[in-house]
Amino acid sequence: MNRTFRLAALLFLFSLPASAQESDARMDDLWKLLGVAPGAVAGAPRPWLGVGIEDSADPAGVRLTSVVPDSPAAKAGLAAGDVLVQWAGTALAGEGGPSKALLAAVGAAKAGDEVTLVYVREGNRAEAKVALVARPESGVRSREHPELPAPADGVPWDKTVFGGDTADQNLRVLAEVARTATYADDGGAFGSSPPNPFRLTEVNYLLEHPLHLPHVARGMAEEVRKAEEAGDLAALLAAFAARLDLPIERTPAPATLAKLSLLVVALRDRLAESNASRGKILKDLWQEEHWEILEIGGKILTESLETHEGRLFLDSALRLVNGGLAPIFQEGEKTAALLFANLGALSRGEVENDLVPVAAADPIVGVTGTVLFNDEWEGVGRIVVGGPEANRYAGKFAIVIDVGGDDVYQDVQAPNGCDSIVLDLAGNDFYSNGSRGQGYGLLASSFHVDLAGNDVYRGADEVQGVGVLGVGVLADLAGDDLYAADRVAQGGGVFGIGILLDVAGIDRYSAHQFAQGFGFTRGFGAIVERAGNDVYTAGGKYEDFREPGVATASLSQGFGFGLRPWDTRNWGSSGGIGAIFDYAGHDLYHGDYFCQGSSYWYALGVLYDAAGRDRYVASRYSQGAGIHLSVGVLLDAEGDDHYATPSIGVSQGCGHDLAAGILADLAGNDTYVSGSLAQGAGNDNALGVLVDLSGDDRYQARGQSQGHGTYLEARGFGSLGLLLDGGGADRYDLGGEDGKEVARERWGYCLDLTR
Repeated sequence: MNRTFRLAALLFLFSLPASAQESDARMDDLWKLLGVAPGAVAGAPRPWLGVGIEDSADPAGVRLTSVVPDSPAAKAGLAAGDVLVQWAGTALAGEGGPSKALLAAVGAAKAGDEVTLVYVREGNRAEAKVALVARPESGVRSREHPELPAPADGVPWDKTVFGGDTADQNLRVLAEVARTATYADDGGAFGSSPPNPFRLTEVNYLLEHPLHLPHVARGMAEEVRKAEEAGDLAALLAAFAARLDLPIERTPAPATLAKLSLLVVALRDRLAESNASRGKILKDLWQEEHWEILEIGGKILTESLETHEGRLFLDSALRLVNGGLAPIFQEGEKTAALLFANLGALSRGEVENDLVPVAAADPIVGVTGTVLFNDEWEGVGRIVVGGPEANRYAGKFAIVIDVGGDDVYQDVQAPNGCDSIVLDLAGNDFYSNGSRGQGYGLLASSFHVDLAGNDVYRGADEVQGVGVLGVGVLADLAGDDLYAADRVAQGGGVFGIGILLDVAGIDRYSAHQFAQGFGFTRGFGAIVERAGNDVYTAGGKYEDFREPGVATASLSQGFGFGLRPWDTRNWGSSGGIGAIFDYAGHDLYHGDYFCQGSSYWYALGVLYDAAGRDRYVASRYSQGAGIHLSVGVLLDAEGDDHYATPSIGVSQGCGHDLAAGILADLAGNDTYVSGSLAQGAGNDNALGVLVDLSGDDRYQARGQSQGHGTYLEARGFGSLGLLLDGGGADRYDLGGEDGKEVARERWGYCLDLTR
């Protein structure tokens, strides 16, 4: 048994790829390409009406789906359900439809203008005078990054892009994307001051400095690597909490324990302390009626997104963000410090198993097989230690420790509202949950650790390293493992921290939605993969309305997600951080819409792959895409890689709607295949960049790609798309050539910098 533990420890401290120093040098080279700090040229503040809209056929016009409280529209007496038919005496109609006509009319106006609108309410026409104002500001600061180098001098393309005839337009794109960091986005629904309670300072920084996306992502990856190399999960939790603007303290390293019985007592006391602390926090924050709402948990995404309950959930979560979430993270950090400090001692054979089988007159409920310890502890819950043979566990447990054997865990969950630990020391194990297990923390911290064996993890929703208003961790330290789930799974953060850590082996991940490094509001969800040729699959079940019957929405594989306030509600929330950090192996990433280092609505998506010949396959809004005032990055450090989004583009370094998306590949002979609006494409006043530092590369795409920026008439300015290739013998579909700078008809550039 000790040999197994030692192997797990060696794998847990798996060394860096041999090319780590080369990767550092490549990041320096990348900074020389992207570390530019151009001066901003912003337009006048954009006017704001404060409504959600959709086309109306009868009467013909623009139906208001929502009206933001205290907005110009609300002050003018407009309400949800009204249909706007005229703006300043002109009918709202045109080739693009009434909604597009309204957007153009608002875009052509100025803050301070007073406009007369004609609308229809319950069949009656009426007029309203609306006084437009500048869009409200969030008042949220930006995170500082003093570790980044000073702006690079002599960037080889900045004079082309920021010094020519279209310089002002190109600079304006960056300025307007940066300006979005100042916008409030919650629809005014939460009555908070500043009027944006969920925005992350990291997202704000990257909106203001979008060309820094790869370096911020690499900084995160290095922070994660150092913590994982040291076997210090507590450091990882502290790092993620800081990125969520909820910093916590580091606990001094606990002493290791010489006997298994002492470890059981120490873990029991730690959970008792954590549960008591959290109980006081929650009692001070909420009245009784909040509890039922909070039990929604991850269903805020799968069932309650558009409901009144969903709105109440966010309101209750805000109370916790403002007063209790950081202390819950702190308790999770303390538990992680104790647990992982003793994993090393277990692996080195320094922990004596001093427990003997329990002689029970009756069968022990929920456990079959040898039991070494069985107790129920007030304020903690049930504690069980299983013997070295194959055991089976089912039910609610605060602590399960199993010392060996090929075990089965069936619907093992934490006691309601309490912390939990599952620690399996050896064996090829099978874990199955209908929902909520395998490292799922709801208003609590949950740790599921498997030290060795080829294991199978199966579940439905809210499983496999998910934190909802708490901390959830699944750590597998050795073996070839299989992870299968439906939604909200495999490293998911929803107002919390969710981590799936796999240290070694050839692993398979499959899920359908909101998974594999997914971050919702004030959440950080991550997969940390140390080594192995791994396969990630996400999507295939939940249709995307853009292509019903054809496409599905993955929202996975390093995806950050927030709620736009004007879709079908007048409230919204900034998104979180979703990330995959994969450090070695020839990996396959397969997804559909919205995945692979992408994001939606004031969120951050990161996919970082350090080494290997990797394949990335996805569809629209993927592979380094920022969608709607958001930022996403896919960073691949080395290897001959293949990127494919063949059906529809809007991917591979694409920004859409005042957003930024970057795909950066640092080395290797790579192939890029996509549809339109891809490979360095900016759309609707956004920035999209594909940068490939070296190698003989092949770029295949359809129109509006390979360095292309579109113009948005409604706002009166363009977008910026950049394809930057740093060397090698390359081939392009759309007019690029080795050693040449190609300026597109409008705001885009294909710049091959081969010398």
